[in-house]
Amino acid sequence: TEIYTLSLHDALPIYIGNDGGSWRSLKPDAKEISYDNLNNAGKKTLAIAQFYPGISIDPDDVDKGLGGTQDNGTQRYSGKPEWEQVTCGDGGYTAIDFSNTKTVYTGCQKIDVRKSTMSGDRDSWSTISDGDGGITGSSLFIAPLVLDTKDPGILYFGADSLWRAMGGDRPWKKLLFTNSKISTIAVAPNNSKTVLLATETGSVYAAVDADQQAPKFVNVTKAPLPNRFPTEVAIDPTDSTVAYLVFSGFEQNKVGASSRHVFRAKLANKLADTTWTDISGDLPDIPVNDMVVDPSASENRLYVASDIGVFATSNAGKSWAPMQPNSLPRVAVLGLRLHQPTRTLRAATHGRSMWELRVPEPKPDIKDLSPMAAVAQQKGFQLEVHGNYFSPNAVVTWNGSRRETHFVSNHELRVPVYPEDLVDSGSIAIAVENPEADGIVSDAVNFQIRAHR
Repeated sequence: TEIYTLSLHDALPIYIGNDGGSWRSLKPDAKEISYDNLNNAGKKTLAIAQFYPGISIDPDDVDKGLGGTQDNGTQRYSGKPEWEQVTCGDGGYTAIDFSNTKTVYTGCQKIDVRKSTMSGDRDSWSTISDGDGGITGSSLFIAPLVLDTKDPGILYFGADSLWRAMGGDRPWKKLLFTNSKISTIAVAPNNSKTVLLATETGSVYAAVDADQQAPKFVNVTKAPLPNRFPTEVAIDPTDSTVAYLVFSGFEQNKVGASSRHVFRAKLANKLADTTWTDISGDLPDIPVNDMVVDPSASENRLYVASDIGVFATSNAGKSWAPMQPNSLPRVAVLGLRLHQPTRTLRAATHGRSMWELRVPEPKPDIKDLSPMAAVAQQKGFQLEVHGNYFSPNAVVTWNGSRRETHFVSNHELRVPVYPEDLVDSGSIAIAVENPEADGIVSDAVNFQIRAHR
């Protein structure tokens, strides 16, 4: 651990402040010095953990999660203010298996990946990155580790090469030598074939065949991307062809110029033709450390973690605003995750521990139906519902009755209409419900069934 302050007086006791918090010794002149832990005294409000990027939340239980900290290991959250150190010296990126949440992973400092099949209990961790079939090379001190959420047996780790493990354990296979330490990796949440990564020198690579034994990664680094440290690459959870990249550092441009911290790309059919667009808008010229794409409004609503807090945009980056500036401390936020079922946005700070905020679900908005009408007693068909803010779990209702719904995008849903729905003429109220959180429902649009002649 690192000691930052030491309070010495002629009278006892002495106090020490380090990256583990505050400590006191009543008898510092004793042969064997003992210290009292002051962090958990009283109301237990001394929350000063220095979290790193790569926090995770149990998909089934928002009150469970993991996060890596500086000199205080990987910490486990169980719904109480006191987190529990479960492994590592410095804890890094973490991941929770979506198909079996008892299986969890963490990176410690440098190349040290560990796995637990007991929800991260102490003494349940084993190292899966060393020895035969392990990872070699050099990495950042806190190196990226990500899990494929479509196929949670697949792990990716970034050193000076990209490594992949199948089945959640050794052997690791080298997929790409980057000749520079990898700083961020992303797997498309809805498509295991799409993987992007970036290195500390600013090079960006993409593959759309990552499910193959030897995927082909293409360098997609192009202007206007800055020559700075990329901190996070993200892929739209509903459209694997849309990617985002955020950067640390400072632009130091003239007043009114872009800070060049947030960029968006539409992956081209020929990856080398991919172009990037600056969507930093009016975001302050401050390092950006992480990013979340809201699956309920993925083309418009984005959240970024910066050195001075969390910012959000609801118009695809044209304008940004701080989120809850009067409640979240003005502190570096290094990690950000959204728990979609409860709409909980969790922010990992480097010095003020962990914070969370309930993010309202946007109200679905139906623009039109295709078709808008049908004839009584005709054959069944697929009804297309077009609009905005449809979540991946959105449900179309037919006169208040939930129907089997196929999610196409945030702007389109499809539902089957059967012959028995078309027996009589009349007006049918069509609405869309986003079941997450409060189950907010759109205004209804009328679908007409005309009389058969």
